[in-house]
Amino acid sequence: MKIVALAGERDSGKSTVLNNFATFLCNSQGGQLINSRSAKVALISGKDKRQVVQVGPKIICICSMGDNDIAVRDNFRFFVANKCDIAFSACRSCAYTKSVKELKKQATRLKVFPYYVGKMKETSSRQVAIDMQTVQQLYLMI
Repeated sequence: MKIVALAGERDSGKSTVLNNFATFLCNSQGGQLINSRSAKVALISGKDKRQVVQVGPKIICICSMGDNDIAVRDNFRFFVANKCDIAFSACRSCAYTKSVKELKKQATRLKVFPYYVGKMKETSSRQVAIDMQTVQQLYLMI
């Protein structure tokens, strides 16, 4: 399993980017949102979701919650339960180091690729363009 940890400060757009990424996979890349094999509800809280998308033969898990170590551990359990090929998880910068160490303890053949989202104060149209560039960069990691 390959995990991409989308790290960033509070309110830097990690959840928005990951939710847009799931929509992009379904609408533009022929992906299908599938029922998770876990008992977790897709919508966790507010805008944070845990989603499973199948694109071709690949199972992709996307978790937009990652504000603390407990959430990141729960995301990892979700990835394992859904037997995904590649996983994307939000991870707040302040919890990043500890969370990644925790993930590496739980998986022997885990590759974690950090991707940092900086906190930006952009106009809404500029931010949408930046978010779409990030979504496309995440797609290239599949």
